[in-house]
Amino acid sequence: MKLFFATVAAGLCSASLAGAALPPFHDSAWMIQTILQDEAVEAAVEGGAVTGIELIDRDALIWRLSTQQCSVTLRLVAQPMPVKDGVPMVGRVDYAVTEVSGCTAK
Repeated sequence: MKLFFATVAAGLCSASLAGAALPPFHDSAWMIQTILQDEAVEAAVEGGAVTGIELIDRDALIWRLSTQQCSVTLRLVAQPMPVKDGVPMVGRVDYAVTEVSGCTAK
């Protein structure tokens, strides 16, 4: 009986951890929001209106943001989850923008 409850408890814990990650649509929307709010990206495109944004490399999280005048590439880096009492917290992954390229004319 104890083994049964231990198994059920372990299953519930793993289910709650798996449920903590955002679905792919919402995770990519969060990434795009992070990109659009980044001051370095805005400065690189000189405040131009965004005409497109695309994920170039899913594994490396490399994105391209385009305006009418130019485009920049950038990398997103997943930030480590906060740790409380030695245990990593679960929830939405936050990202930081790095490696913003110069604005390449179209």
